[in-house]
Amino acid sequence: MIQLDFPPLCGPSIETVVNETYNLKTVLPELIDNALDKRATVIKMYAEENAFVVEDNGSGVSNMVSLLQWGRHDKGDSRSTMGRYGIGFKKAAIWLASAFEVETRHRNEKWTLAVDWAALTQWSTTMRDPRPDPGPSYTRFIFAGILRNRLKKLNQSREHLAYEFGPALRAGVRLELNGVAIEAAPMPALVDAQVFDGSFEGRHFRLTAGIKVAGDTPRQCGFDVVYMHRLIMQGDKYGCGDYSPQRFYGYLELLDDGEEVWTVPTLKSGDFAEHDALFGYLFEEVEPILAAAQEMGDQIEMREWREELLDRLSAVMKVRERRGGPRKQREGTSEAKNSGATREKAKAADPTQPGNVLDKQMRGALDLRFDCKDPSKIGDVVRTKTTTIISLNLDLPVVKRKVTDATISIALALLAIHSCEHPEDFPLFRELSTETVREQFVERYTRLLQLAVLPEEESDCAAA
Repeated sequence: MIQLDFPPLCGPSIETVVNETYNLKTVLPELIDNALDKRATVIKMYAEENAFVVEDNGSGVSNMVSLLQWGRHDKGDSRSTMGRYGIGFKKAAIWLASAFEVETRHRNEKWTLAVDWAALTQWSTTMRDPRPDPGPSYTRFIFAGILRNRLKKLNQSREHLAYEFGPALRAGVRLELNGVAIEAAPMPALVDAQVFDGSFEGRHFRLTAGIKVAGDTPRQCGFDVVYMHRLIMQGDKYGCGDYSPQRFYGYLELLDDGEEVWTVPTLKSGDFAEHDALFGYLFEEVEPILAAAQEMGDQIEMREWREELLDRLSAVMKVRERRGGPRKQREGTSEAKNSGATREKAKAADPTQPGNVLDKQMRGALDLRFDCKDPSKIGDVVRTKTTTIISLNLDLPVVKRKVTDATISIALALLAIHSCEHPEDFPLFRELSTETVREQFVERYTRLLQLAVLPEEESDCAAA
């Protein structure tokens, strides 16, 4: 038997780790890193009854004390491994389960070790002597006594791992979860991509940056930062300055072949020590791309917003036309019941009923523009022979770049007000019986416009 003593060089107590607010998005990458640091090319993870197994074809565990001791790692591998601080695997193992067993073949010797965290009264344990066992190297961890809800979202981790370990997967590593291979998340398609390969304070980096093509999902935007075999930052916006990142994508690789080594965070995720200074250094290079990406994004957003708003406006118009006026005839109009012409006239004379103003006058095209520049107006409406054009003023904060009910109310109100103030453009309004009815109609839609424009507090006061 071999005695293993591993007093902690740093780190929290076991109880503290068990109660930490970690999750599988943090823990699974630590277990995968452990395998990739041993040059594994196949990693399999799967759940069993109250257990979780991770096995790989890496070079095997060469030092059991380093595996267990807080703050210790294989210093000879520091430059070529993610493991730097001797903390990640320990935290993952303690948080996940009450015990684990490791079986590994390293240099034709087989080693086994079982650890029950609760039974450790001192930082020491024993393990069997290794025995000769020729064959390919491997490591298998069996985490037993899974703590409550620790694996509840295991299958939901697939998408996250496909994104975070995309660099390793694209390099040929096979990663399986419950028997199903994980495919690397696709990279965004870029227009006019540029590559910046350089050195910062003796550290080598390579940045690929460009504008995301139209129609590409905005999920991956900003900067993804890669170190070794995985992302350590996802969608970082810091390097974008005041520019919108929605149509910009940068793939920043922190390479380990420079004079100095990059200082990664303890849990290999989040800001690295050189983060702010490096992005400040890169900003001058990427600013033209950021500016072009923002301009393209504004155009795409405007076009999509315009198309959706037009669709919704058209749908509203069709609903109003199908309604065709009041369902019930007002009392005292018995003649109207027998006269279609009189019924239509009565409908036109009642502006409080739906479907009276904007129904049949919408023959031809409906167009929406954003070129009203009059600072005193929210917008204008112009009726040509073939098109009704609604022009909104984007310089006003109230006209926001998104489709909302308030936006539709503004457009409809503008259209209704214009049609009442200029009935010569809309034949139906010539049938309105009196100027009083017309004035009531304008007042009604002006009120609708006020409710759409005023802030919530002022609207509440006005309504009261």
